[in-house]
Amino acid sequence: MIASQNTPSRACRGPESGFTLIELLVTMLIFIVIAAATVQLMGTHVKLFSGQQNQAGLNVAMRQTIAQLQTDLVNAGAGYYTSVNAPGSPVGITIVNGTATNCYNTTTYVYNSGCFDTLNVLTFDSVTPTSPSGTGTIDLSQGTGTLILTPSDSSVSSSTIIPNYQSGDTLLLLSNVAGSPSVLTVTLAAAATANTTVANGINISFAKLNSDGTNPSDYWSLNSVTTKTTTSAGVDSTWYVLKISPVQYRVDTTDSTNPQLKRILNNGIAQTLVDHVVAFKVGAQIWNSSSTVSVHDGAMYYYDPTVYYSNYANIRGVRVTLVGRTPLDVTSGYKNSLDQQPYRIEALSTVVSPRNLSMNDGN
Repeated sequence: MIASQNTPSRACRGPESGFTLIELLVTMLIFIVIAAATVQLMGTHVKLFSGQQNQAGLNVAMRQTIAQLQTDLVNAGAGYYTSVNAPGSPVGITIVNGTATNCYNTTTYVYNSGCFDTLNVLTFDSVTPTSPSGTGTIDLSQGTGTLILTPSDSSVSSSTIIPNYQSGDTLLLLSNVAGSPSVLTVTLAAAATANTTVANGINISFAKLNSDGTNPSDYWSLNSVTTKTTTSAGVDSTWYVLKISPVQYRVDTTDSTNPQLKRILNNGIAQTLVDHVVAFKVGAQIWNSSSTVSVHDGAMYYYDPTVYYSNYANIRGVRVTLVGRTPLDVTSGYKNSLDQQPYRIEALSTVVSPRNLSMNDGN
């Protein structure tokens, strides 16, 4: 007799049976939907995190920049009173205001350099002031020349001053006119040397004479209105020559899609402070004088250089506004409230009253 085999039917499978193809497909579909949602959510949060990191980095850079600006500005004009006979108030700040109106292209995000201001902060070296020997004339149209200087303090030897006058240094020539002195700046073409014909004399030669603030060579913008419109300037032994240590804040638009605020030292070293600058504006508060009354115009900050260009020594306060942005993100759909463009912005302002610039107001 042949034994019969009991074969289980498909409808009565045991516990060791697997998934059917339909069940596997349904499971995979559910997994795909969940995975896709998870990936999309992660992608969204990665963008948000990246944007927050960019904004946080921008905020830190701008706060550090404002702190550095405040430190430089509060010391503007430091060292000016190196002689009791120095005329008038110190020139510690010069400003070149941008005049452009169409600051950037909203399609290509290219920025116009004319929209940004330039701030120059001047401090004075501890070198003993010198004065021109006799009477001389500087040819403003030529922009180069030579002068013979002698120490204003006759007890000081020229040999102690000569090593401090090196090629590339900037000197301020200041007329002895109280209240509204004329100022010129020259850049030395070579190191100073001893003069063999004038007792205690110093020879200097300058390669660049600054002009009126509109010329690119006028990087410190110091010349007064009275001298910039003539072809020559007469200087004599009543003038003072001071060595200055200027610091310039300027927006570099070499890469027009990424304007960078830079701090440029007198030796030409440039420090990049903030990337992606949208605005850098500098306003000046001035001291107004009349024949009998002097008033501090504390209610107004001017952004028009014609107001204070004739005499930078009138500046008593500075207001700086800095606006920066994060990198462009045209896919985020975000638009800021300032210019409705696809980046986040940070804005900071500071007001500084340099302590050295008002020291002579009571006289």
